[in-house]
Amino acid sequence: MSTWIRAFRSLLLAPASMLFIPSVETIGVAATNTLAAVLTLVGYFLVWLMIRYGKQMRACPDVGCPDFDAQVANGNM
Repeated sequence: MSTWIRAFRSLLLAPASMLFIPSVETIGVAATNTLAAVLTLVGYFLVWLMIRYGKQMRACPDVGCPDFDAQVANGNM
């Protein structure tokens, strides 16, 4: 595993571990684990939605977002 991936993981996990210990002390181990499981299931559901409906989401008509590259090419940025 490359060094920058390890650094990125450490930067993400440091705040998570900083919040984990106080939550265990405040609401208990079981409630903290339940909260973590619920957050994991929400993340799983969002990934499943992207896999299931991603093609349809990409095929949606333009909703009026400006094309950044076209604006740069026209000198508007």
